[in-house]
Amino acid sequence: MSFKWADYDRIELGMDYSLRLKRLGNSNLMAKAGKFLNTENMIFADFKHFDANQYHIGLYNTTGFNVLPFYSIYSLDYYLEAQYRHNFRRYIFNKLPLLRKTKWSEEIGFGIAYTELSNPYMEFSFTINEIFGFFSLSYTYGYRNNDMKIHGVKLSLGSDAIRFISE
Repeated sequence: MSFKWADYDRIELGMDYSLRLKRLGNSNLMAKAGKFLNTENMIFADFKHFDANQYHIGLYNTTGFNVLPFYSIYSLDYYLEAQYRHNFRRYIFNKLPLLRKTKWSEEIGFGIAYTELSNPYMEFSFTINEIFGFFSLSYTYGYRNNDMKIHGVKLSLGSDAIRFISE
C-alpha cells in the first residue's frame, strides 16, 4: 500500500473593510470567495471548513460563526463567506435610562456561508460588549433552509480583554 500526498490547488480572495460612522459606531465587513482548481487527492481535513464554534463559552470572534456545528458545512469545489458586524458604541444604550449608567456597548452581526453542497447558512446575532469590562454576551440564531435552525447564547472574553491579555 503506497501513501499519496495531498494534491490540490485552491485559490481564495478576501477583503476586510472597516468604517467609522462617528456617533453611530463602527462597521466591519469581511468577505471571502474561493475555488478548488485541482482536487486529485484530498481527504476530509483538506476540504474548506468554516470557522465554527458551538460552545457556549469562548473568545470574542468577529470572523466566525457562533452556533454552526463543527464540520457541518464544507466545500470541495467553490464557496462564499461573508461576515458583517456593527458596534453601536453605546449609541442605543445611552438613550435608555437603566442602561445609560452601564459601560456596555451593543453590537449586531450577520454571517453567511455558501457552498456547492448546501443551501446558504445564515447567522444573526446581538451582542452586549464590555460587561464588567471583560465579557461579552451574545445571542445568535442560525438558519439554513428548513433543515437547520439553531440558536444559542455565548459568554466570551471581550475584545478589550483579549487585547489586554495579548499585550
